[in-house]
Amino acid sequence: MSRENIGKKILFDRFSHLLYNDKVMYAIIDSGNKQFKVSKGDVIEIELLPETEKVLFDKVLLVADGDNVSVGTPYLTKAKVAGS
Repeated sequence: MSRENIGKKILFDRFSHLLYNDKVMYAIIDSGNKQFKVSKGDVIEIELLPETEKVLFDKVLLVADGDNVSVGTPYLTKAKVAGS
């Protein structure tokens, strides 16, 4: 197994969603058939990601801002979560 497939720690620094923009408090993303709950500033390790400077996740299952929750079927089409 190459070193790039061992895992990568991701700092979640940007959320983009049509309804929530900067108000998003957390999101549920799908990466490698695993689901992760992430908030801005979270650092998690995700396996099997290539070594790149930025990572954009477009498989977003849910976004919530405390008052509003949007759930995808299975994914939200206009939601993206970025990390570095």
